[in-house]
Amino acid sequence: MAAGHAARTAGRAGQRRGAAGARARVRVGGGLRASARRGDQLAHAVPGAGHPAVELRRRRVLVHRLPGRPGIMLHNENSYTLSFPGTIMFGCLTAPESGGATPVADCRKVLAALPDELVRRFREVGWGLVRNYTEYFGLGWQTAFGTDDPDEVLRYCAANDIGACWEANGRLRTVQRRSALIRHPRLDHEVWFNHVAFWSVWSLAEELRAYLLDDLAADELPYNTMFGDGKPLTEQDVEALARAYDAATLRETWQAGDVILVDNLLAAHGRDPYRGDRMILVAMGEPVDLTDCAPTVPPAPTLDSR
Repeated sequence: MAAGHAARTAGRAGQRRGAAGARARVRVGGGLRASARRGDQLAHAVPGAGHPAVELRRRRVLVHRLPGRPGIMLHNENSYTLSFPGTIMFGCLTAPESGGATPVADCRKVLAALPDELVRRFREVGWGLVRNYTEYFGLGWQTAFGTDDPDEVLRYCAANDIGACWEANGRLRTVQRRSALIRHPRLDHEVWFNHVAFWSVWSLAEELRAYLLDDLAADELPYNTMFGDGKPLTEQDVEALARAYDAATLRETWQAGDVILVDNLLAAHGRDPYRGDRMILVAMGEPVDLTDCAPTVPPAPTLDSR
């Protein structure tokens, strides 16, 4: 059983009936059973998210078919929003030739493995995220927010504790502070829950990081994370996060028809590098409000000391 509440399908025989009708029996931790119909669950685009959504069978779902085939750092889905999915379902339509697993890490173990001083700082000030939306790197703001109306973007940000401004060059800049640690609302377990390593400039490949920093100031990067008081993370800080994730991570090779269920609060997920075509459908459900998770710092549209 992968990282607490991640689960793998018990069999693949059902997929021979065709994609529309195939059902997989899913065993969730503790012997609880659930039934999932491949392709029926929907994931709605989240304004400001890092993934585009696509239409499949006239339904809106999220497809992990991002450009290139590198790995993706472990993270908790939508940790930077005020409401996030409690459960995520991953379904494999096309398995890659090699690699491409969806690793999961128990966030309780990640937290326990982090240096005490690093945890203390994040507990006290949270984490910050700064994004500069550009058409040259990542999603443009129109795609990320699903609108062409700049005023609609500002309204969304104001309602969701995100600082936003339009700069003279027409680009959008956003700033937000979030809690790096929360408590699972049902289990009352404290967990490491964020995108700190995922969005950090120190998680970029060295060549890409050097290229960006050669052309941009630190506060002009397409995205970067820091402590919630605005102080920068060091390379050693992010390396400590990576080691903690690695120590808590489990993975299993995808095969077509497989399904994984993940408790998004208990387990972070990512993607291993891979070769060949790969299509993983992602459905999100059971939304959880941040206010129900005992954040150690309140969300804010600025990066300030408390």
